[in-house]
Amino acid sequence: MRVTILLLAILALVYAQQANPITIKGNKFYNTTTGQRYYFVGLDYAPSTSSPDPIADINSLTRDIQYFKQLGINCIRVYSLASNTDHTSGLNLLFQNGIYVIFDVSEPSFSISNTAPSWNLDIFTPIKNKITPLMKHPATIAFIAGNEVINSVNETIAAPYIKASIRDIKAYIAAQGYSTPVGYAATDNPAFNNALRQYLDCESLETSVDFYGLNTYRGCSDDSYENSGFPGLKTDVGQFRAPYILTEYGCNQPRPRLFLSTNYIYDNSTDYLSGGLVYEYTEEGNRNYGLVTIDSNGVTPNGEFTTLANRIANITPQGGNINDAATTYPLDSCPATSPSSFLASTAALPPTPSESNCTCRLAAHLQVYHQCHSTTDPVWRQLRLYTSGIGHLLQ
Repeated sequence: MRVTILLLAILALVYAQQANPITIKGNKFYNTTTGQRYYFVGLDYAPSTSSPDPIADINSLTRDIQYFKQLGINCIRVYSLASNTDHTSGLNLLFQNGIYVIFDVSEPSFSISNTAPSWNLDIFTPIKNKITPLMKHPATIAFIAGNEVINSVNETIAAPYIKASIRDIKAYIAAQGYSTPVGYAATDNPAFNNALRQYLDCESLETSVDFYGLNTYRGCSDDSYENSGFPGLKTDVGQFRAPYILTEYGCNQPRPRLFLSTNYIYDNSTDYLSGGLVYEYTEEGNRNYGLVTIDSNGVTPNGEFTTLANRIANITPQGGNINDAATTYPLDSCPATSPSSFLASTAALPPTPSESNCTCRLAAHLQVYHQCHSTTDPVWRQLRLYTSGIGHLLQ
């Protein structure tokens, strides 16, 4: 027991010495140790060679961190991992090398559908199981509650379910005594961009994003900032209440990738952007976004790896001190329902999933059935048999 306590004390001291806690003030991230702006200089990390868990694959992660350091990044985004696996060693390794992690909270087996959306215990419970150990580690910088759930105007019916998930994930984290920010990663689609962003930041702070992410591939021509699409982004989000980051960026056409958008983000857009994450580390199939190839011979960086490393080495994002930051920005107004841009109602959100809610709703349905059928009805008798535990609610 004494050894365990001593080990925990040593780890706490190590974390205290290494940690530069990142916090949000106004619509920007700040390093609370230095007081300066924090920019995400990151990389999307989803190597299929480490599937299903790139953080638990310590040998591969140790190898890849050396390339992360060559690139000069300070953050990775991890889309998927195995919830029932201990990630302490991998997170320790990343943290010791100055690299934070943004985690997506959902997995294919528990996520909000964009065509038949729901928010229930089958989704919320595994999300809680996944994030509980992650939120406790200082390497975890943020959670993404949903990734490109909505890709067309028709799919905006899912927006209330996303907003409800943000509300409940934030409340759960706070109830555990932590404050890890929760955001959303959106598709860059002008048909609904503004309406969705407004909706996920309206009504109350409790139901709104802590930060907003955009998966965008603007700047494909890579010829000038003016023609890159970034000025239009500034027009749309320049006064957004929460921090705004590019959760994916980096066109793969034309080739080779020049990554001038890296300069646009850190040299031209720091008044409203808090950085971004390049898509992606490994070449996967025929997607043609990878900076390295991994095979039996190990890791082979391509020429675009070197191009990005040079870009990052020469960015000069503006500073800014936390003491000078604006503390509050207003929430957006909820968008009106529109057949051309936003189909979701701005009425009440889906309720927080809970066992008691499910029991009460089942009881209500059984009560209605009982009113229409005799107690000798065989279906009623079976329902009563299977729900004997809530029979007192049906009296």
